[in-house]
Amino acid sequence: MISIIKNLSKTAVAVITASVIFSSCQKNNSDTVKPLAAANQSATVTGITTTLLTGNYGSPTPAPGTYGTKYLNIATGAQDSIGAITYHLTFTSTNNLAIAAKSGYTLKYLNTTKTLSTVNNSDYTSATTVSTTLGLNTATDSLNNPVGANGWLNYNITTHAVNYTHNVVLFLNNGTTTYAFQCYAADGQGSATLNRGRYWFRRGTLIN
Repeated sequence: MISIIKNLSKTAVAVITASVIFSSCQKNNSDTVKPLAAANQSATVTGITTTLLTGNYGSPTPAPGTYGTKYLNIATGAQDSIGAITYHLTFTSTNNLAIAAKSGYTLKYLNTTKTLSTVNNSDYTSATTVSTTLGLNTATDSLNNPVGANGWLNYNITTHAVNYTHNVVLFLNNGTTTYAFQCYAADGQGSATLNRGRYWFRRGTLIN
């Protein structure tokens, strides 16, 4: 295990784990139910729904593995592994954890304790633009409190636990429409040599 870890990129390390993770079907999901907005807040993201992004099965070695690409339509939740659908995001690298925007779209992320429904255009403006891909958070633990994450997924090299990164909202904009989305659970399926990641997202459209 240690020799494998040493050969992985920071992104790849996130979900190349021993079978202790990928033989487990329990998803990390400590806050699956959140209110749309607190009593003193107005909803600024509409149509919030959930999507399970199911990664491709692949082998993690040599890094970044043989996981191919997952394509996601953030508006409808449609996904495939060949790009035949109308898509906005790609998930590549180890366990499909590296998120990138399709050409013509801007991907951003924001560290915030706001609920997804209450982020607004000011939050989008202040969010950090992703230049290539967004993947493993190496700046904080998974609870991300105080906030300061640089990714959306955490991996603990000691416990081999994979967790979504709390308090991170992602935005996708095409010049006309801005989508807001957030991972709220993650797990893996398979073995140490053949596995896939699964990621649950809330998603909606920014209206203010």
